[in-house]
This record gives sequence, C-alpha cells and structure tokens, in this order.
Amino acid sequence: MASGLKFMSRCRKCCTPIGGVVHHDLDFYRSRLDEIWDIFGPDRLIYGSDWPNSDHSAPFRQELRVVRQYIHSKGTTVAEKFFWKNSVVAYRWVKRAATQPSSVS
Repeated sequence: MASGLKFMSRCRKCCTPIGGVVHHDLDFYRSRLDEIWDIFGPDRLIYGSDWPNSDHSAPFRQELRVVRQYIHSKGTTVAEKFFWKNSVVAYRWVKRAATQPSSVS
C-alpha cells in the first residue's frame, strides 16, 4: 500500500481521504494513519467517510470518533484543515452564500 500512496503523492494536486474505519480503537489504525500522514502531510489529507455504506461494519459515530481522536492529536489548525479547509482546495469550492467563509488561509 505504501508504494501506491507514495506514487500518488508525487502528484501535488492529489489528496487522499481518511475515514471508513471500523475498529473502535485508534491504536489499531495508528501505524497506518501515521504512514499516510507522513506521505501526504497536513495539507493533502481530507476527511471522507463511506457512510451510509459503512453502517454494516461500524456506526458512523464510532468511525468519526476514531478519526477525530487521531487528527485532534495533531492540533486545532490541522483539524480545521483536515475536516474542511483542505476540501476547499481539493474540490475548488466556490463561495455561494454570504454565510460561507471567503478564505481558508
């Protein structure tokens, strides 16, 4: 898996989601998450779940809790990037309402 991720990471516009975890314990995933973190870094990771397809494996709340636990250990700035600011860049969000943030910097 690492070689495929490293290949993908060569493309500077390539982002990868983290989500879809089904085990309730962060330590079960930590080494893999660290590997993905080391390859893509805080600017190219975004949150993505497989809900509702993942409901047969684990409740959404459980999956989100494990991912939050990992990402929040990296700090508030990283969490904001991961959970929304990086998606603005990856999906080229366009501001359509006055209530939306005008910048992600």
